[in-house]
Amino acid sequence: MNDAKYLAWLGVSLTAFMASALFLLVLLNPKDASYSFMPLAYAIGCFLIGIATNLLARSAEQITRRAAMRARRPCPDDYSS
Repeated sequence: MNDAKYLAWLGVSLTAFMASALFLLVLLNPKDASYSFMPLAYAIGCFLIGIATNLLARSAEQITRRAAMRARRPCPDDYSS
């Protein structure tokens, strides 16, 4: 389940970063003069969403690593004689 959470958050994060780049390109070459500050606001918002979802993906990945490490540890009963 944590792998699915990791992939979902990572996908949202990458999509937000790509949207941020797209809005910056719109800011550089606007089609209309009415695009004044909105592309910049959208780019900053998407960038912040990308950072937040990347942190959530990282936390889901760390939980997965901890669970994998616990699964690889030998049981204390295996060493009893």
